[in-house]
Amino acid sequence: MIRRLEQFIKNQGLSVRSFEQSIGASDGMIRRAIKNNTDIQSKWLSITADIYPNLDINWLLTGRGFMLKSESTSPTGEHVSDHFHCQQKNLYYIQCTKKKRLKTKN
Repeated sequence: MIRRLEQFIKNQGLSVRSFEQSIGASDGMIRRAIKNNTDIQSKWLSITADIYPNLDINWLLTGRGFMLKSESTSPTGEHVSDHFHCQQKNLYYIQCTKKKRLKTKN
């Protein structure tokens, strides 16, 4: 699980330290877990789910599915994305708007 969290952090363009700060973890807590290949407490997973709503927690815990909730597969099995537009603000929350919503209004 910690390797998938590391993958998510990189995907978001964050340093491990900035991720730690965003969830209120102490300096080095996530970094040590990555280095030692150990899991983190469930409270940090809960906080991560709240702060990063685009992260698919099922993927994080099990490795099944896709990293981001916006990802899916087409009827042909091809990997597609709803193209979330995300902006990180003050390392606390990510606000996402789907292009899909704009398309359905037209």
